[in-house]
Amino acid sequence: MAVLDIGAPAINRGNSYNPCTLIDTYNPANDDGTIESFEIWAFLSLSSCKAGTFSGSGLDYDDRDYATLGSITSGSKQTFSGLSIDAITGDFVGTYFSAGAIERESTGGVACYSKLGDQFGLGSQTYSKKTSYIISLYAEGTITPPGWTGKIDGIDDPAKIDNTDVADIIKWDGIS
Repeated sequence: MAVLDIGAPAINRGNSYNPCTLIDTYNPANDDGTIESFEIWAFLSLSSCKAGTFSGSGLDYDDRDYATLGSITSGSKQTFSGLSIDAITGDFVGTYFSAGAIERESTGGVACYSKLGDQFGLGSQTYSKKTSYIISLYAEGTITPPGWTGKIDGIDDPAKIDNTDVADIIKWDGIS
């Protein structure tokens, strides 16, 4: 099965970012799908950490989906699995934490965008840009296969499919 990936390797870096919402534009999502795990390397233990996907351009970005990860221990890569976070091709990875610091470099990246406070769930926001910055936040998941979604006209219970739905399936499959 194909792998969705987004973000930069969660490694020990030479600097850190203090508490805020961060978006890293290094390695945008390579396809549409579902993020199932995040890897983070904290410089100082993180509190109230969230991680998710963002879309946007220029200085304006909006979170698409996220998970609350909670506290994250510093000093090594920490992995959070069993997640289900939507990602669309071109989305960026982002995080928020209320205390601590995440590993970062001021070179080697594309750009990081930052804004004080928790910006998840607040709609489109305007961020400050740091060119070439990169943070230790990486995610992987499963690419959504094209075509069949497993639903017909919003019906996902096969017992509720009637003859008109069967005709739709035949048309979709190219049989008729």
